[in-house]
Amino acid sequence: MEVITAILVLLGIGLVLGQVFERFKLAAVAGEILGGFVMGPAILNIITPGRELSSIADVALFFIVLLIGIEVSTSTILKSYRSALPFSLVSFGVPAACMAALLYFVFSAGVAASTLAAIAIGVPSISIVSVLVKNYGLLQQPSGQLMISTVVISDLAAFIVLSSFQNHDGFLFKMGAIAIFIVALFIGDLLLNRYSEGVVRAFSRLHATEHGERIIFGAIILIGLLAAIFFQEIGFSYVLGAFFAGMIITEFVVGKELLGILTRTLNRMNDGFFIPVYFTVAGLSVVIPGPSYFLVLVALLLVTGGLGSYLTRKLSRTLSVGLSPSSTAGFLGSRGAVGVVIASAALSNSLISYDLYSVVLLGTVILALFFPLFIRVEKGEQQAPEAAE
Repeated sequence: MEVITAILVLLGIGLVLGQVFERFKLAAVAGEILGGFVMGPAILNIITPGRELSSIADVALFFIVLLIGIEVSTSTILKSYRSALPFSLVSFGVPAACMAALLYFVFSAGVAASTLAAIAIGVPSISIVSVLVKNYGLLQQPSGQLMISTVVISDLAAFIVLSSFQNHDGFLFKMGAIAIFIVALFIGDLLLNRYSEGVVRAFSRLHATEHGERIIFGAIILIGLLAAIFFQEIGFSYVLGAFFAGMIITEFVVGKELLGILTRTLNRMNDGFFIPVYFTVAGLSVVIPGPSYFLVLVALLLVTGGLGSYLTRKLSRTLSVGLSPSSTAGFLGSRGAVGVVIASAALSNSLISYDLYSVVLLGTVILALFFPLFIRVEKGEQQAPEAAE
């Protein structure tokens, strides 16, 4: 099938199934992956994954992750990182370590395959969690910002581990380079916030010119691409560069009005094209795993869904974050884009098998459907964190 025809079919299937799933208050990403699975070699064999579709998916992923970065601010992380770190550890770090050990010692997977599969199925997704936080009216609440900060820390750790396995030469150099980059990012962000008025005024003047909006939008994409290339050159995934580049773009830099225009534009591009295409393409590579891999899937789901949920609930009771333990577990257990990204990158670099990749995607779909059902946010819960301040 010609690539344009394949995109037409995948986009149509992804949009329809995504809307159907959202109508029933389920994660759209699960429907999009399911659409690719059905159209791919595993079921109907109408569309087969190939280099052209993979290249288009890479472009789509760049814009998806760039927007995720824009929706996260360094100030949000700085405000709640002390509480976010333990939540990241119990909801992601401990279950991922247990799953990696299980895959390595019990199911005899290699070190890279065990680690990356465990991380992919265990990492929460900023794209899913940020939408859930926004939908429940917690975006400006400390409890909602804690959930986002926790997921950002987990996602960042997952991307770093992925990148280290993609090119493990010079690991200490790469860790030093990313540490310097993160420190520079936070310092730069603080300086931009300090001189925000002048920076915003300059962007406003440029925006008022005839081609200002186009220039600004193009410049932001160029910044994202440069950051992506930088991370690729030092041996990390370009995804990490796109994420950090997005974090630079805040209302303190471009102003609230222009930031709204940028995010709405990227949201429309992502929702209308990039997201359904990316996840349906990801679904094409899912195969029906052998019988032994169903046992792997059940074991991984029990660890990340059972142990991770238990530890998160327990910590939530101890720290009293302004959300019920069930709601906290529901937010931090939600899976989606990030896990699929990591699994896809690992598959393209031959770090995991198609069977293990399929286990990860099937697990992601199940968890994406399951965990949001635990979220029960009442008005009192939304106000509790503010009252605590």
